[in-house]
Amino acid sequence: MFKKIKALPDSNIGKASVICSVAFFLLIGAVNSLFDLKSPSWPQSSFNELVAHTFILSAFGMSTAGMILGLVAIIKKKDYSVMVGFAVLLGIFMLIVQD
Repeated sequence: MFKKIKALPDSNIGKASVICSVAFFLLIGAVNSLFDLKSPSWPQSSFNELVAHTFILSAFGMSTAGMILGLVAIIKKKDYSVMVGFAVLLGIFMLIVQD
């Protein structure tokens, strides 16, 4: 009756979901460290803003992909793990708070 919940996923789809969530945090970290948009250390140009927005859009895509893959892993593959659940919650949160 009770499902055993693990920390790391067993299925390949669950692992891909966790990788997408890690890539999300890496992309957001890159945007925050490389492109300080409030006080730039070098002259701001439209190309810098284009690259920063590209990183932000790809991070949003990674969170959405992680959510979809996580839902497939949970529903179809019965992969009940903490990291997959975190990826799904992250994707849902990003869809709710998007501008």
